[in-house]
Amino acid sequence: MTEQTRFPMPKPSDMGSMSSGRAPTIPTPAPSPSPAVARSWQEDSKPKAQAQTMPESNVVKDLRLPLSLLNTKTFLAIIVVVFLIGIAFGGALFGGGSKNTQANTGLKGLVRNTDVENGLTRCGLAPRGERCVLYVMNNIRREVKASELFDRAAQMTGVARYRIDLANVAYTTTIIKPGQIAQIAIPKD
Repeated sequence: MTEQTRFPMPKPSDMGSMSSGRAPTIPTPAPSPSPAVARSWQEDSKPKAQAQTMPESNVVKDLRLPLSLLNTKTFLAIIVVVFLIGIAFGGALFGGGSKNTQANTGLKGLVRNTDVENGLTRCGLAPRGERCVLYVMNNIRREVKASELFDRAAQMTGVARYRIDLANVAYTTTIIKPGQIAQIAIPKD
């Protein structure tokens, strides 16, 4: 099989039958460029070092900022200022106002005993037989005198009732309301 060319060249005998009546012309080469143009073409053809620019991202396009601004330190300063303004705005919006703080006074509903010194260890944490303080809650639905809770304190600690009475002389007539906590001093064994 012979290869047939895609665009066969016209035969010299066909030249006379062409509609224009003349033979096709071969284009002449373009005139050589001026020296300035030749130099610019040579510079364009040289490999160039990549300019350090910010990578193109959606953020840069969305901000519509020039790349020269993004390359400077001012952009970082702008970001820091916006961040600080945001923190101040958030603090004013969510953290403002006065806070009502109360001093920690210990247990709520505690009826203080003047016979108990500050810093006295609680019973159960103090070594057995040492002076300590016991907290007993009034779980009865009526007001009681503190002396009525001394029986329970004697059962829990194993100390005689009369010794608890002697350690809490000023506290025996104090009224303990339902849900309040009595502070009972337990003497040394």
